[in-house]
Amino acid sequence: MVRLYRSSTLMTLPLLTLCILGDSTFAAITAVVAANVVLVAYIVSSLREDRAEQEARKVSESRKDR
Repeated sequence: MVRLYRSSTLMTLPLLTLCILGDSTFAAITAVVAANVVLVAYIVSSLREDRAEQEARKVSESRKDR
């Protein structure tokens, strides 16, 4: 679901900017900014998932040691 939101943001935000303002330069800038925001959000979510997996491994290893 989150991936769909990110993908739709990449497509719709620049198109809406182009339709509303009619300025292709500003639409291009909006597309670049939207792509960077989505990229950073993807990296942050990947890091969070990795941390959660590491914590789950630690918990399972501590249970095995008992």
